[in-house]
Amino acid sequence: MAGVTILSFPPALSNPTSWGARVVTVVTSGTPVQGLNIPIANSISVALISDKENSGNVYVANSSLNTGNTSARYVLRPAESLTLQITNSNLVWFDASANNQIINLIVEA
Repeated sequence: MAGVTILSFPPALSNPTSWGARVVTVVTSGTPVQGLNIPIANSISVALISDKENSGNVYVANSSLNTGNTSARYVLRPAESLTLQITNSNLVWFDASANNQIINLIVEA
């Protein structure tokens, strides 16, 4: 047909059949906490959600040292989220501006 372009798409990826949620708590502000050892399959993301009841910000970084580096960390205010495609959630480090801040991790399986 004139003026019609037929596109070829790659095969669809199958959708995950379940998901899991875990909690990481920064008990003491200034003491970084490593993410949990949760392997993550290719093409799957992990959602990191700062709990809505947190009283301070949560700092997310790729190393313990970078949680204290304002130019190398990501800041989550209460109820904000970040999605990452990584191979394991233990590649993420957390710290916070206040004690007892909670980060919810949600991963498809």
